[in-house]
Amino acid sequence: YYLNFNKKVAPLRLIQESVASKDCANTDMSLKFQLQCNKEMQLDLTLDPTAFDISQIMFSEARNKSVFLRDTDFKSKLRSLETEEWLDPRTYRVMVSLLTYNGNVDLLT
Repeated sequence: YYLNFNKKVAPLRLIQESVASKDCANTDMSLKFQLQCNKEMQLDLTLDPTAFDISQIMFSEARNKSVFLRDTDFKSKLRSLETEEWLDPRTYRVMVSLLTYNGNVDLLT
């Protein structure tokens, strides 16, 4: 329904937020199982967050992790993101953004 009145006018953008690594509490186990420990973030994802919770937490974009998906190559780009493991154990959140135009009300969103 949304795209019946709005036209996507720019590439879709995927933005990733990553967490920093930290020393594991049990280094023997982490080395044995080749695990990496990550720092805790300020948003507790063990409970379903509300829209308000998410809107109040700053999104810190991971450098070199933003991807633009153009209409002509999005399938091959998604395939390469999967094989390159763009989503990895350090991925905390992903934001998807797109730019649309509504000609009926002359509105760019």
